[in-house]
Amino acid sequence: MEGGRCNWPRGKVLGGTSVLNFMVYTRGAPQDYDGWAAAGNRGWGYHDVRKYFLKSEDARGTLRSSPHHGVGGPQTVTPFTHDHKSHMQNNPEK
Repeated sequence: MEGGRCNWPRGKVLGGTSVLNFMVYTRGAPQDYDGWAAAGNRGWGYHDVRKYFLKSEDARGTLRSSPHHGVGGPQTVTPFTHDHKSHMQNNPEK
């Protein structure tokens, strides 16, 4: 927030607000996967699918040495960084 104002993107594009995902990667909550497995979907528990997340990731920066992320997969994963001032300077609706 700067000057009592914050940026709130709107979906003024084809596809609406859903296209404004800011390239955020998340696996989802382990409890969701475990719930699917408990509902009878064998192989869908978090422990079962975690290996596929690790295989798909190519962690960069500080995540590279983390046991929670994989290296060498097709999907680049980097730590979240947010340069507030840079974003505000590039935002025509300041």
